Amino acid sequence: MTAEHMRSSTLWYRCDSLNAATDEIVNKLSDATGWEITDFSARHLSTTIDLRWYRVGDSIFSEVEFGGEVQMTVRPPQKTHIILTARSGVAGLQLDSEHIDVTPARAVALSDLDDAEIRLATGSRLSAIRVRADSLEKGLRDVATHSAGVPPRLERNLDVGHGRVRSWHRLWMFLLDEFDQPGILADTPREAHRLERLLLAMLLRAQPHIAAGNGTSSGSEDGFGRSVGGVDAASYPSYLRKTLQLIQEHPEWEHTIGSLAREVAVSERALQRRFRKHLGISPTAYMRNTRLDRVYESLRQASPYDVTIDQIARSWGFDNHGRFARRYRQRFNEAPSETLRRV
Repeated sequence: MTAEHMRSSTLWYRCDSLNAATDEIVNKLSDATGWEITDFSARHLSTTIDLRWYRVGDSIFSEVEFGGEVQMTVRPPQKTHIILTARSGVAGLQLDSEHIDVTPARAVALSDLDDAEIRLATGSRLSAIRVRADSLEKGLRDVATHSAGVPPRLERNLDVGHGRVRSWHRLWMFLLDEFDQPGILADTPREAHRLERLLLAMLLRAQPHIAAGNGTSSGSEDGFGRSVGGVDAASYPSYLRKTLQLIQEHPEWEHTIGSLAREVAVSERALQRRFRKHLGISPTAYMRNTRLDRVYESLRQASPYDVTIDQIARSWGFDNHGRFARRYRQRFNEAPSETLRRV
């Protein structure tokens, strides 16, 4: 392999011109994109292949243009998703019996259960993002009113010409262009994680089955008339929606089942019954999970040099450090110190 122009850093890498044999192309493409490529054939390849890839947090952005006709079979690695679009030209995807033309106006999301046969015509430029499933799950906690324990799923076909998907797609394209500029935004791990979280949050908000965020308007006065963790919150009783709003807006308050029931003018038993029926957990568990989510978010944004874990935990209502640490590990599968150090 020879590369006429390379730029690299700890966060991203670019190889403008790649001149290599087919096996080397497959290996380099797999290394750069994180894709599992099980089959690859090409015709009329140009002497150089434009391949760019950028690591931002735990996500990988990539772009490739072969300068010839290419056919390859791709599968996302285990517990990852790949989102594909065409910067130019058309990429034909075959997924089982379904054929999809990926164009600059359409993106396609693949899961680790998909084997996609991709055909690229000469002059087609393919852009992709590889995201980890656990990053999406953490992103879901940023945008949904509660985590229901159901892994987020992405819609297969994404129309990038309309609505929120269009806004997310513009950010994606902006970042690809930005990475090639001097003094890029993602030149430190902390800024890279912030950009990754922003992009994933916008992607999740664009999914029709995921909540559009806490306290945002969606056609109901209390802001909860929308999908929550895959469940239609518009079907909830009004007093349950109001209770959820109280907890979400002020999780640090010393709520009790009794105080919440009095606030929404129902009995404690009725409130507990509705939580169990619609959310599958008790009001106490919901409050605790909401507080844990806020601690997690605060730790992701904090510097280990400026604040302690105990200070953040206490600010969200956790006074017993040992009990808090156990609950935190149960919910996020990591210690609070690991979250803080990863910033």
